[in-house]
Amino acid sequence: RMQLQFRLLLITGLSALSLIAEPMRPGIGIVSSYKKGVTLTNDSGVKQKLNLHYTFNANGLRIQTDKNGKLIVVLANGVSLGFSDQNEASISTFEEEPFGSSKEGFEYEPSTSNLEILLKKGSIGISCDHLSPLSNFIVRTPVGDLKIFSSTCVLTLDDYGVRVSAYDGTSTFYYKNNKSREFIAVPQSVRISEQSAKLKVIASEKTVDLVETESQRLADSVLYARKRILFRFDAENTNPVPIIVLNKSFYDQESVIDYSYKEKPIE
Repeated sequence: RMQLQFRLLLITGLSALSLIAEPMRPGIGIVSSYKKGVTLTNDSGVKQKLNLHYTFNANGLRIQTDKNGKLIVVLANGVSLGFSDQNEASISTFEEEPFGSSKEGFEYEPSTSNLEILLKKGSIGISCDHLSPLSNFIVRTPVGDLKIFSSTCVLTLDDYGVRVSAYDGTSTFYYKNNKSREFIAVPQSVRISEQSAKLKVIASEKTVDLVETESQRLADSVLYARKRILFRFDAENTNPVPIIVLNKSFYDQESVIDYSYKEKPIE
């Protein structure tokens, strides 16, 4: 009996190891909305076409927007990203483990992923809900790095440093030595300048209701996009397939056709 139990434990352990050892794949994303003035370049330096609901390989993607540009994308791990006008950023790394249909959904990340973004200038809106504890999601800037697990926030990099505005959840800002950090939660909006970063302190702080309205719009946009697109695996595809989910209010709209009829008296 003990030998049988040992064999069962060994088989279970090997199965678990095989799942853990499953290699990550380059992750994909989908364009939820955009305005003209956006340039996407892949890791080979080739410009990508830009259409609504265009699906792309996000690993190594570079994003640039001009004064009229704006881009909202949703990644296969459930993270929604919004790039403001006059933005320059890149998705340095996006890899994830494959996942089965039983794990699809909006509430939790379906697998484990590694996502790293480099922000050079402009604003990024971010929305994600309960990433896996084994996942890694970080946005790097010259001032410091923002690590995110479950949050809707806007990160802005300009001549004054970095501003992080939290609209939902929490995030953690790490100074360059990676030892000192700041926890940022709703409704905080904190600014960290290059000088204050050297001292490991916040330069200024206020609440998000006092931040410019464009930041709130960007936060609303990424939150809406995250709840609108679901990724699922298809038997014929090696990559997850994005599914556009209609809002419930769509079904509550009045019909274009009038289905009411006037009652006629019976003669």
